[in-house]
Amino acid sequence: MKTNMKKIISAVLAVIIAVCLLAGFAMADEVEVREFPDVDAAAWYGEAVYQMCGLGVIKGYPDGRFRPDRTATKANAVTILWRYSGSPESDAEPDADESSYYYGAAKWAVELGAVDAVSTDKRLSEACTRADFVFYLWLMSGKEASSLPDPFSDIAESPYRDAIVWAFENDVAHGVGSGRFRPENECSRAEIVTFLSRLEAGHRHEFDVSARIEGDNPCEVREKRTFICAECGYSAEMKTRAKGHSFELSRTVEPKGEKAGYREYLCPGCGKSYREEIPAECVILHGVEYINQNKWPTGCESVSTVAALRYAGYDISVDSFIDNYLPRGPMIYYKNGKKYGADPAESFVGNPRSSSGGYGCYASAIVKALKKYLGSGDKYLDLTGADLSDLAENYVRSGIPVIVWATSGMKKPYLRTSWTATDTGRVIKWYSPFHCLLLVGFDKDYYYFNDPQAGKEVKYARSTSEDRFNFMGKQAIAILPANH
Repeated sequence: MKTNMKKIISAVLAVIIAVCLLAGFAMADEVEVREFPDVDAAAWYGEAVYQMCGLGVIKGYPDGRFRPDRTATKANAVTILWRYSGSPESDAEPDADESSYYYGAAKWAVELGAVDAVSTDKRLSEACTRADFVFYLWLMSGKEASSLPDPFSDIAESPYRDAIVWAFENDVAHGVGSGRFRPENECSRAEIVTFLSRLEAGHRHEFDVSARIEGDNPCEVREKRTFICAECGYSAEMKTRAKGHSFELSRTVEPKGEKAGYREYLCPGCGKSYREEIPAECVILHGVEYINQNKWPTGCESVSTVAALRYAGYDISVDSFIDNYLPRGPMIYYKNGKKYGADPAESFVGNPRSSSGGYGCYASAIVKALKKYLGSGDKYLDLTGADLSDLAENYVRSGIPVIVWATSGMKKPYLRTSWTATDTGRVIKWYSPFHCLLLVGFDKDYYYFNDPQAGKEVKYARSTSEDRFNFMGKQAIAILPANH
């Protein structure tokens, strides 16, 4: 296969050399048409590469490669065009290093108007874009004017618009798809030699242009243009960009209580409008079931968790949760004059059905219960560490109540007792009145809770609620909807 390919490439090169000689191109002694190991003659740019190599326009890199995918600098581009033009002398004085390989090309490019004489080195070190290169070609060709309408939807505002239209009409440069030219895209070395090869071919399209209007809205209407060359059959299509809407604020309805407000924007050009919601100042999830903890005097954590589970779509009772899922440890007891008991971070301390034989548990113990009940960790969120205001805004506003730890009635906490955990060895300091509630709403002054002790949608001042929540370690859990 390699032998056949080499024969094909050799044949292509021989044809190119013969054509160049017959056309009267003088090839300098140092110019050698050769095979570039990184250029396949069958590639879309292959013939152009070897044609330009045969003309002495390109020579490749010292390692023998051409590097077709490498972005060309403006210095590369003007040097190639200078060689293509016969390396003419120029009296221009560019601001460039006289020892650079491109100095002669820089002088010529300044005289042509392709680059400025000021900071020439800096400008030539920049990447050459597609628009830059067709602009250079257009200057070389005498800035020929074209009467064609824009063949691409993204060139109307380009300073190189005339050059791009000329390049399209003269079969030098095509679009990149979807009716766009992408003038700002960097130009590869393969593109440069291809554009130059097409210029060398000297074909000028004789386009028949047809247009059709699409759309009824005056701000959205676009013109679809079709270009067909009567001589070679080449065709292209593009759609002009729509004028677009110019929306202006026409009306504002401020939010009131639990009712959201909105801003209405109207386009005077076509009458189209849209609304932007202003979130309600007060959000309360009225549909969250309230469960009183009378039957479970110290079981506020289980009560609040089950209320959240039921709102999320799970069918479970408080008793079932306590009996089957809640991890439970020993109540506080004395031994050798010291207090011992369970670690509330691991399990419920005592019995949640007892007012005197139970204390409570932390969020981490409830997380263990949820993991046992729900299995997958993507059905609940341990939000411990988040600010209460963020929980309200990010979850309650989105329709998800949040289980939080604070104090009964948001009273000031005090150290009630301490003990050594039998399961972890930690010293536990227990603050009262310890409590767990379900955050179901908020406004600018209050947070609203389904408080297992005090009632449904009980409001507590924001600052006090935040202080008690923070004191208890910012413990919080959210149950995601069962069908999420």
